[in-house]
This record gives sequence, C-alpha cells and structure tokens, in this order.
Amino acid sequence: MSSRRCWTEFLQSELHYSNLFLTHNDWRAFSFSPWLTTWRLQLLYLTYRWVLLLYFLSWLLVVTIQGISGVGSKFFIYLTNWGFIVWNAYLFVAVVSTTLNFCRTCCVSTDLVEHNEPSLHCTNSSCCCGITSGNITWKEKIHWALFTISTEFAVSISILFWIYFSEFNLYSLHVHMINGIVAILDLWITGIPIRLLHVAYVLLFGTIYILFTGLYYIFNGKNICGNRFIYPMLDYGSNLGAVSLLIGYTLGYLTIVHLIFFFQYLARHWITSYIHRKTEPLISAN
Repeated sequence: MSSRRCWTEFLQSELHYSNLFLTHNDWRAFSFSPWLTTWRLQLLYLTYRWVLLLYFLSWLLVVTIQGISGVGSKFFIYLTNWGFIVWNAYLFVAVVSTTLNFCRTCCVSTDLVEHNEPSLHCTNSSCCCGITSGNITWKEKIHWALFTISTEFAVSISILFWIYFSEFNLYSLHVHMINGIVAILDLWITGIPIRLLHVAYVLLFGTIYILFTGLYYIFNGKNICGNRFIYPMLDYGSNLGAVSLLIGYTLGYLTIVHLIFFFQYLARHWITSYIHRKTEPLISAN
C-alpha cells in the first residue's frame, strides 16, 4: 500500500464524525505512561501526577489570594487566569482518574502475584486487572476534555503573552511560561490521544471567553485600569471590524496550535509503538 493511500485512509478515519466525541478503546491511555512498561515503573508516573498537582495548585492558591486581595473579582476576567484555573482542574482530575485506576483492588490479582511484574502492553485477557480494552468511563472523558483544552490554552496564552506584553515576574513565570512548558512535556509523557476533531473543544472554550468579553463590554464592565474593555485589542467600541478580524485570527491561531499538538501526538505514538513493536502499544491506533 502506498504511503499516499495510507495517509488518505488515516485522514478519512481521523476525520470521521465519531472522533468528535470522547470515545476510546483503552482506559490505560488515561492512567499510565506509554514509556513505562511495568506496574512498578508506573509508580513514577503516579508520583509525577501528584507532584504536578501539588505544585501548580499551590501557585493557584497564591495567585488567586493575591489577585483577589489586589483587584477583587476583576481577577477572574482575564484569560490567563481562566486558563490557569482550567489547567489546575485538569491536573486535579488527572490525579483522581490515575489514582483510582492505579489503586483498583482487582489489580492485586493472580497475575500480579504469580508474575510479580505484569506487562502493561500485553494482550492477554488476564493481564493488567483483567481489562485490556473497553469504553472509557465518565472520569476519563472529563480527563480527556480538560487535557485537550488546558494544555493547548497553556501554550497558546504563553505565546500570546510574550508577544504582546512580556512582563517578567514570578507570577508571569508560572502562568505564562512554566505551565506552557509542562503542558508540552505532559503531552509527551502521557498516553492520552489527540483527535483532530477535538479542536472543537478548544474553539468552544475560546468562543465562550470571547462572548464573555463582549457581554462584559455591553454591561459596562471595567478592567483593573478602569477601561471599558478587558484587553486593549478587545475594545469593541473603537473598531468593531478590527476586533472581529482579530477574533477570527485568534480562532485560526488556536486551530494551528491544535494541529501542532496533534502532530506531536503522532510522533509520540509512533516512537512508543516502535519501542513496543513486539507487544501491543498502550495507545491503540484506532
């Protein structure tokens, strides 16, 4: 089969309407890292998830308390803070989902006792809690949606901030740089797939924020400087046409970021599949 035909079939499959939804055939992709092949090594991944949550949750509490004490409820009107809150929501759900799946009582099975170190990539129906595939549950679906939105917005916001503002301080370092870097690393460390059509979730979140800025303007909301807009480029009263064009560019920009994440996912999937080519990859190609 030619490479062109392979890519055509791949794109037809990837762009099928069913991929718009949060369906996947292997729950392990949301609980384990595809780089670690045994149960004991996955303790490193579980530890990684808890360290990320505790670190960024601590910073969320710090910046929220300082922000509210400084500017009051206006702290919540900025996209940076929306993104950082969603980022922490993702980290929290990821810890809950990963910990619950890791600590399933069925994992202490005869397979674990007899073999001591069961492979997480095997196809044997008795391995890994006796579950090798199946529809993911609601917690993995929330995990997946938040992963897609939060990681891509962490990177998107970081890039835009350093282009338009470039204000360097400890706050900006954590909400405009470190979270973006960790989001990219997280994409490579986790087993969570990226679907092309899931760009809809990213665009939906962006659209909700844009609608919020419009309503905030209509109802005479003020930013921390007393201006009737949240960001200068979203001043709907000065040049509505320019703002509309900017919004269009922003949605296009989010789509490009999503494509970059998608191709990184393909690279990660290819590398991990190659490493485990003699066994079943943790992430199914379907």
